[in-house]
Amino acid sequence: MTIPAEAVRLNKAFEGFHKKLANGDCTAYQTYLGNGKYDIPTCGYGTTKGVKMGMVWTEEYATQRMMEDLQEAAAFVDQYVTVPLNENERGALILFTNNCGPGNLKKLIVPLNKGDRSGTANKLSLYVKAQGQTLPGLVSRRAREAALFLKPVAAPEEPFMPQTVTASAEPAKPATV
Repeated sequence: MTIPAEAVRLNKAFEGFHKKLANGDCTAYQTYLGNGKYDIPTCGYGTTKGVKMGMVWTEEYATQRMMEDLQEAAAFVDQYVTVPLNENERGALILFTNNCGPGNLKKLIVPLNKGDRSGTANKLSLYVKAQGQTLPGLVSRRAREAALFLKPVAAPEEPFMPQTVTASAEPAKPATV
């Protein structure tokens, strides 16, 4: 399954390539969400799964791990959403799931699965807190996810036309009576 390019671009922008070393690699760091209770070892573009402090990754490896994370999130989106999605809707839900998890995705998409796309887009703004504190970065992130979710998929610049045109067979001449 493919990950929409806009979702990959936004995820890189949201997460950043943190703790860059002099040689361009990155090292694991801890995401502090408050009181040391939820300190999460993180590396590359926001990857937490299997990360241990002291790890060093190249940007290529960090991108690979990010894509694995996005693929996992996409599988949850594809499993839980019961209505057809366009590329932008799917991309926004993949970003949300990667950041908030599949349990929150299930809650978020209740209106969507009932046909209410704007209801789901509006609910994104509810997921902006960590440890009970509203975080400006999450407010911005959810607004950008909602904008992507609601963004129409661009139509091709020119309508699809066949590359060759073949002449139709001549219609049969009516019989004279």
